[in-house]
Amino acid sequence: MNIWLTDLTYTQQSIASDILPAAIGMIAEYASTNMENSPEFKLFKYPDELIDSLENDSPPDVFACSNYVWNSSLSSMFCQQIKEAKPEVITVMGGPNFPSKDSEVEKFVKERPWVDYFIVKEGELPFCNLLKYIDGDNLIELDNVVRLNKQTGEVEFPNKITRTYNLEAISSPYISGRLDEFLDGRLMPVIQTNRGCPFTCTFCTEGQGYWNKVKRKDKDLVHKEVRYISNAMASLPSDKRRTDLLIADSNFGMYKDDLEVCEVIADEQHLNGYPEYINVSTGKNRKARVLEAARLVNGAMKLAGSVQSLDIGVLKNIKRDNISKDEIVALALDAEEVGTNTYSEVILALPGDSLDAHFSSLEILVKSNFNTVVTYQLMMLPGTELGSEKTKEQYEMVTKFRVQPRCFGTYDIFSKQVSLAEIEEICVANSTLPYSDYLRCRKLHFIVNLFYNDGVFSELRKLLSIIGVSSWQWIYNIYSKSHSTEFDDLINKFIEETEGELWDSREDLMQYMSDPDIVKKYIDGEKGNNLLFYFKAISMTSMFHVLCEVASSSIKEVIYDNKTGRDDLVELAMDIVAYKKAQINDIFGNNDAEYSYFNYDIELFSNLASINSAINIEEFKLKAKRKLMFSHTIEQKETINSYTNLFGNDAKGISRILARTFLKQLMRQPVKQ
Repeated sequence: MNIWLTDLTYTQQSIASDILPAAIGMIAEYASTNMENSPEFKLFKYPDELIDSLENDSPPDVFACSNYVWNSSLSSMFCQQIKEAKPEVITVMGGPNFPSKDSEVEKFVKERPWVDYFIVKEGELPFCNLLKYIDGDNLIELDNVVRLNKQTGEVEFPNKITRTYNLEAISSPYISGRLDEFLDGRLMPVIQTNRGCPFTCTFCTEGQGYWNKVKRKDKDLVHKEVRYISNAMASLPSDKRRTDLLIADSNFGMYKDDLEVCEVIADEQHLNGYPEYINVSTGKNRKARVLEAARLVNGAMKLAGSVQSLDIGVLKNIKRDNISKDEIVALALDAEEVGTNTYSEVILALPGDSLDAHFSSLEILVKSNFNTVVTYQLMMLPGTELGSEKTKEQYEMVTKFRVQPRCFGTYDIFSKQVSLAEIEEICVANSTLPYSDYLRCRKLHFIVNLFYNDGVFSELRKLLSIIGVSSWQWIYNIYSKSHSTEFDDLINKFIEETEGELWDSREDLMQYMSDPDIVKKYIDGEKGNNLLFYFKAISMTSMFHVLCEVASSSIKEVIYDNKTGRDDLVELAMDIVAYKKAQINDIFGNNDAEYSYFNYDIELFSNLASINSAINIEEFKLKAKRKLMFSHTIEQKETINSYTNLFGNDAKGISRILARTFLKQLMRQPVKQ
């Protein structure tokens, strides 16, 4: 039996989902070791390679594809085209982007008659059993399999939904060499140490009871995978290798075995310099253990204090009130001691959210000194409780539709041209949050992302702390007041495009994106960008001088409002802004060297380990003005080149880099003159 497994991503603008396809590798490994007649497997990530094989190679017996929010329409399109051209091929879809309510399942399946089988939840065991069934074993129970009866037109549901409890039965697709072709530096390697999540958040696909029991992989196998990936990255040229690793656990750091994984990672960092960055969702409880995990990997891992909201009513509505928000907030206060970055997440328009509640959540997180506050819009994910029609009606949710960034393309397959895009549904209003307040919140998100996140103006935040003023007062000053024409135009353009990307109808938007001329505009970057990061990319490059002007005027106003007559504080603040301008201005450009003069030792001030009101800023005053040149280190240049080679150095590419790296680690370093 010849099986093609696909985990497709759009590639015509850039690699939209740049995650290595380890999941389909595990499915192939499980079937290969649990079938008497081991099938032949071929794995695909890129649509162009799949099209080439479809048109030039013998067709597969079974074509199976992943079904995520970023590739659902793409996978479905290939199933349709294959079924029309080669009806004998059996088509299968599996993945988390699948409804949970029976009525919604029926609608989903009937809209895709070209898919023969849908696999629900975990895929290894059900797919293996499905292959046995296709191969003639009619006694096999097709658990986790949904299909449309072509004779009756009715949707057939499985007798039961099962889990793969013994993860140790799944051998590693890394160690077997099955994934070697994807370890070429284009994709981010991914490992998973466990599956499941003990929490029941209604907006998450893992918030269902099915996933509540956490199952772990064999830790020795995980350790071997880390070492295998590290050696593979080390074998690549420095400007081609990935420096990041994804750990796909829902709560990494909560368990004792996670510390052992971190020790192995630390060894590889010492041997191969990999990974420099670890993308992970850290544990929501067990603060001390999570902090220890971050310490072990030398600050490569951002600690996630993902509150989503700090409003009691909202947390109860989304079944998240069993998570200690106090412990999450305390995480940020202790993280600096272990030398790591922190971030928190907030979702806009959750049930019960309001302008005051949302602003209050952001205020608390800013005052807690998280390095980054990540703001999301509420996606109505299929398969989640929050994404159901019942929940939408209960909270009077108003939803609109938009194209997912980078997830669009035009393909020529079997002499037919097809244009399409992935469409996501987001909530823009509810019974407590009108649409006008939704836009006000989006403006605040933009301000926080520009001035607070990633340590862009971290020294200004330190200065405010010394004089007993919260950074929130500064952020709110920027939000609430008019500034330069250039900056106000930037804000207005962001809001304009925020509204412009929203559609009332999924069907109308899908029809719009079926036009190849329209899709080309998206590919060219005229439309369809992640607006927060796209506008931040513009701000960090061609407009950083404008941000510096706003930072200067607003911080001066806040200082005088709280410390009348303290001209020395203002002088230090202006030096800090000049310092940041030299570090960041056109940070991804060719002009490496930046110069400036300073009255204060900003480097010494920046390295302050603790902040309190007893600090005398005169200690940082220089006897004479000092000229500094700022330049990237060799290591920084290699990292920047690696990312710009991968994503490009235009606004689209830089927006992706900013979403993946610690900007502070890329800032130019001062060299005394």
